[in-house]
Amino acid sequence: MYERKIDGYRAVLDGKPGAYGVVFPDLPGCTAMGVTFGDALVNAAAAIRDWSEVMKQGGQQFPGPSK
Repeated sequence: MYERKIDGYRAVLDGKPGAYGVVFPDLPGCTAMGVTFGDALVNAAAAIRDWSEVMKQGGQQFPGPSK
């Protein structure tokens, strides 16, 4: 398992070659996947963008990152 900050949010990456997953503990339901580690990180940044747009459209407040 690997943790990294993306846009100030903790991203938890796990998996194996061919199947990596990313979860954002501070953003419920925001996840991403990728075939490679790099793909998963790129997809994770896009997932945050898309997730925040859905929250905005739904009139929901975007949570700040935990410390």
